[in-house]
Amino acid sequence: MNWEDLSFDGKGHHTQVNLTLGSLCRLHYPGIVKVSNGDTEDEVLVSTWDEYKFKKERNHTDRQGLMRNDFWV
Repeated sequence: MNWEDLSFDGKGHHTQVNLTLGSLCRLHYPGIVKVSNGDTEDEVLVSTWDEYKFKKERNHTDRQGLMRNDFWV
């Protein structure tokens, strides 16, 4: 999935949305997370947005919540 900002013309002080999202994804990348599969826990390298929810956060439910908070603030 790509987000294309058609309003960006390279002039002024307009920050591209994809630049902001990409920076936040790299900053809050959870790396390897533990996913429970019934009786066992597997370690999975995060490769999709849906897997960000497996990394729990103290002030937010998970890394998805942390990303949403940082993006919209």
